Amino acid sequence: MVTHMLFKKTLRDIRSQWGQFLSVFIMAMLTMLVFVGITSAGYGMQRSLDTYNEASQPADAWLNGRSITDDDVNAIRRLDTVAQAYAGQTFSAAVQSENGQDSNDSTLELNAVDREDIPKLDTVEGADFQVGTNEHGQHTAEHPIWVDADFAYDHDWKAGDNISLQIGKQTLEWTVQGLVHSAEYLYPADPDTSVPNHQRFGFAYTDLALLAPAQGVPTYTTVRLRVKQASEQNQSFQHRALENELRSQLGERFVSFSFQDTRAQTSSLQSRISKVIMIATLFSALFALVALSTMLTSISRLIGIQRLQIATMRALGISKTTIRLHYSSYALIVAGLGAVVGFALAPFTVSTVIMKVYEKTYWLPSWSVAIKPSAWLVLVMLVSVCMLAALAACGPGVKRAPGLELSTTSSTSSKATPRALLEHFPHLWAHTSGNWRWTMRNMQQGKLRTLMGLLGSMGCMVLLCAGFGAQSAAQNMPGLLYGKQYTYQTKVTLDPRATADPARSEQVQANVENAANNSGDAGSVQWVEEQPMQYRDDDSQTAFLNVVGPGSFVSIADSKGKQINLDEGAVLTQQAAQALGVKPGDKLAVRTASSQSYIEVPIHAVAYAPVSQGLIISQQVWTQELNQTFNPTAALLGTSESGLKDVDGVLRVASFDSQKDGLVQNVASFASIFAMLKLAALFLGLVVLYNLGVLNYSEEERQYATMRVLGFRQGQIRSSILRENCSLSVIGWLLGIPAAIAFLKIYLGSVASSTMAFNPELSPTDLGLASLLTLGSSVLVALVVSRRVKRIDMAQALMAGE
Repeated sequence: MVTHMLFKKTLRDIRSQWGQFLSVFIMAMLTMLVFVGITSAGYGMQRSLDTYNEASQPADAWLNGRSITDDDVNAIRRLDTVAQAYAGQTFSAAVQSENGQDSNDSTLELNAVDREDIPKLDTVEGADFQVGTNEHGQHTAEHPIWVDADFAYDHDWKAGDNISLQIGKQTLEWTVQGLVHSAEYLYPADPDTSVPNHQRFGFAYTDLALLAPAQGVPTYTTVRLRVKQASEQNQSFQHRALENELRSQLGERFVSFSFQDTRAQTSSLQSRISKVIMIATLFSALFALVALSTMLTSISRLIGIQRLQIATMRALGISKTTIRLHYSSYALIVAGLGAVVGFALAPFTVSTVIMKVYEKTYWLPSWSVAIKPSAWLVLVMLVSVCMLAALAACGPGVKRAPGLELSTTSSTSSKATPRALLEHFPHLWAHTSGNWRWTMRNMQQGKLRTLMGLLGSMGCMVLLCAGFGAQSAAQNMPGLLYGKQYTYQTKVTLDPRATADPARSEQVQANVENAANNSGDAGSVQWVEEQPMQYRDDDSQTAFLNVVGPGSFVSIADSKGKQINLDEGAVLTQQAAQALGVKPGDKLAVRTASSQSYIEVPIHAVAYAPVSQGLIISQQVWTQELNQTFNPTAALLGTSESGLKDVDGVLRVASFDSQKDGLVQNVASFASIFAMLKLAALFLGLVVLYNLGVLNYSEEERQYATMRVLGFRQGQIRSSILRENCSLSVIGWLLGIPAAIAFLKIYLGSVASSTMAFNPELSPTDLGLASLLTLGSSVLVALVVSRRVKRIDMAQALMAGE
């Protein structure tokens, strides 16, 4: 009987106080919407990735080198940690158009292999990948090739088409046997920009036997390894030991070595999934905190209104425990319903948006949402904590003796109004108007309400700045990289086989410079050396070494835009410095692919670089201070790309505009995530500020009624409401500015990777837009709430305190 009566009372109270409880419902819904939406996308991608890797069986590790022989491969197979090794070749093949010219800087990374199961290619169109001959001892075509499906779609290729590829100086006709995807290229990044661009870069596979020399000893450039699995605690040691053995085996012919978790094409997606989970936790915690504070203030206000009802229930013999459970049921119903709605909507809203963004950058055979089991635990925890907040709020009201509560002398109206903070400064207080005195005392009296208002404004400002700041950082990145850091017109990448021989390397450099001179742009060549490297303290990170020769096409600056003179010392990129905990003045031990030992590099400065995280060193510092050999791998030219592709020793040629356009397209794919973040910020601000306004109005309704009776005009009462709400919003906005800057750094740091970083700088425009929306939302909510003054029932309001 009592339980049924209290349940009906709960529903009646929720209907009558729907404004306050609506905010709890929305915040609980947003908490689960964000957490479940983001984690379900990440968990779904993780499951798809694990399933695909298990089915396709990619290699555990990849060794790249020069002139690797069968003897080398056999020696590698005999290593204790190697289960199997498969030799192959990897070429950079320039795509030729029908007229024999380069096709828009397009390059295929051609993999020649002798097995069909490492990895197993996923066929989208045409025949499945195969090596060897058919039953008649013939290949299916003279030069069969299986091409990256995304690259083929961007070039309007289909199975059965004939294409021309130039490898070195040789141009061959190939027949496309099938369009495929590969577990080796989940993130097919363009080598020149470190981001995918299916128009410029793709991959392909063919039979190794087709490229075997007619005579002489065959050599290889790639070895795929199956590695005997070590325990998790010994895995890092095993990886480092294996690399040292491979370096020792190949000597100067060693180029690079990577495992699945360090190779960008295979590890980038796994890294992104981890960051997605981190972002989900970060934002969900913020929404959950607001939901808890909203529930606490809502129940506190309800207890204040119903203290006489509580005393009556106590006098009628209803136990304290029953009353506490009754008020905790508000949280169970409101927060529980909101959490369930958010949980149900998340897979079809937030998860879908995130999946569509990552589909444009990464490849998986299926992009299905999967709800993580822990999401159910988070739902239970959210509702439970809201119930605990309700229990905490009703505790003092339930503990009071019924007789005292029923006495009019215990009315809260008899309590002295606490002094405002400014009252402790008599001179300032004396010059404060009566309106502001009333506002400050009212804010001091409702400390919890005031705190909630400040948190609401701060949260809105922080999330809006994160949305605008992240969007600007992403949109500015192409301009910072191509326009400020690099100002060349053409980048010419040299063939590694040519740069391996010093004499031939010098000849290739001379040929490139002659081609630039013939184009009428004499002297505008800047040589750079780009190669992977390792940090001794953390060899799991993907790192790059950039040695810059004399010239004007490379300009390095710090995160504030201040130029750095590379001849003064080595520069470490900002993302790498933060990950390693290195600052200017420290020494960093690194090892390049061509070196057997580590080099101690003194760090002169830290610079912001959008891509290719690692070291940037001038040729002068590299050769004179560090006593290393400068071996250029690319040339930056101020001339057009015409004719450069035909120069002996040139691997590929990329124009400035095509590189920048590819990066712009990649960044544009994240627009929906930034929009979602800003929408969530507006929801947060509007909900919290509206709840603040409703609470303030409910608590002060009797005062407003008294003011009406005493002859105050509606406009004056509305002004007092606007004054308090806007004051809290302005203070919260001011406190939110430094919090927003700190949060933006954390957020952009969490989405950065070892190959890409964003500059967390909040521009005046972003700050202005976020401020306008935050303060505008506050004024809008205050105007909506203040309209309630017209509907005050003065008689009922004045009797409410009796």
